[in-house]
Amino acid sequence: MRPAIYAATAIAALGLTAVTEALAETPSLEQVIEATKPIIDLRLRSENVKQAGIARDANALTLRGRFGFETGKVWDTQLLAEAELLWPLDDDYNSTVNGKTQFPVVADPEDYALNRLQLTNTTLPATTLVVGRQRMNIDDQRFVGASGWRQNEQTFDALRIVNK
Repeated sequence: MRPAIYAATAIAALGLTAVTEALAETPSLEQVIEATKPIIDLRLRSENVKQAGIARDANALTLRGRFGFETGKVWDTQLLAEAELLWPLDDDYNSTVNGKTQFPVVADPEDYALNRLQLTNTTLPATTLVVGRQRMNIDDQRFVGASGWRQNEQTFDALRIVNK
């Protein structure tokens, strides 16, 4: 019976040592805040559409803002939060939701939304785990991508594992 107790004690001591080392390497809250990066992205876009069969031309002038932050790493994990805001500055266009059907469609409606909210972890060697609402651009973005030509970015709720 005693060898089992000795073995359990040795395993517990090793585990406690590993936890103590991990906690010793943990950055302070101040270090994490100092490593936090703001996200500020503004894009002004103008689009004019002349469509046969519709008497009036569409003139869209929109301003998109993305605002957020990405924290520093704690236990090889980072948090990213980003909002996307879209303001029509000249709204002589059919945004598909504004009821202005006398104009051609420019599919950039006024919008205020959560764009990304994700946790990224790099604990495993050569592997990145990302969970949450995130931007994914796979290959040439033909089937899965952000649709960057419009003001409203397409993001995905997903668990992504990238191993290199």
